[in-house]
Amino acid sequence: MTEPNGRQWAVTPNRKWRFHLVRGARCLEVGDFTGAQRHFSAAHREAPTEPVACLAWGRELLRSGEVDTAEELLRYAWTRDPSLESAGFSLARLLGQHRRKWAEAQALLDEVEQGHGATVSLVLLRAELTIGDPTQHTAARRLFEQARDLGADPEVVRLGLSRVHNAEGVICCQEGDHHRALFALKRAADLDPGWSGPLVNSGAIFERLGLVQKARIQYRSALRLDPVNPVALFNLAESLRRGGFHGDAVRLYRQLLALQPGYPGAGDGLRLARSRGSGGPPPPQQPQQMKPDLPAD
Repeated sequence: MTEPNGRQWAVTPNRKWRFHLVRGARCLEVGDFTGAQRHFSAAHREAPTEPVACLAWGRELLRSGEVDTAEELLRYAWTRDPSLESAGFSLARLLGQHRRKWAEAQALLDEVEQGHGATVSLVLLRAELTIGDPTQHTAARRLFEQARDLGADPEVVRLGLSRVHNAEGVICCQEGDHHRALFALKRAADLDPGWSGPLVNSGAIFERLGLVQKARIQYRSALRLDPVNPVALFNLAESLRRGGFHGDAVRLYRQLLALQPGYPGAGDGLRLARSRGSGGPPPPQQPQQMKPDLPAD
């Protein structure tokens, strides 16, 4: 069977799978994820060898955390129908963000590029996967700039560059170049004023430099943006405990443990605060990755 756009479909006697694909897509449009899961599952059940049905169900499984089965379905969809650019994208994201197989993910994007060209979506995804390794922040910045030149959504590029500068700040801190790190983190915060990550990282660096009041200002600013940021809660609690503000520290530790009962160091910090103990400075927050759905699909 041939669609009007020329794509070849396997001959599946039961056509109900196409109905379920359309209904699942409409559910996603209105945020009905339960409905989407039900319809995409039905589409795959009706047509388990159709690449598009495998793609839709594989992406849904990936969204719900079933990575192993999702990988099988996405590999099948991409192998059977390389014209499905989104199958290549979804599989590359899975390999990079869930398997940490950055080289394999980029090699897969090379295959996609051979068949579809260096589209805006492909360049953005390359950038997204590249920033998964913070040491590659320079390469990631060039890719985001390339995407911008190709006409990418300026908002997506802006947010991507914010992640790039955040990663640069963390790497510079690890190398001991704290002033360059703070400059990079300031750029990250300016590019995405609603993101708490660069503020938390700046606070950790200020604390390493002995600028405790500046560190606490950064942590509190981060918590105004994201009141449940666990790293900000932990770092501020640690800072206050070491400064002798044990009551405030106890409150923050309790808040953190209510959110994440097993958060590393929080239980020990709470016990020290109750007994009025102290300790050393916190490490900087690890660079946060862009969400899989941030660049365009």
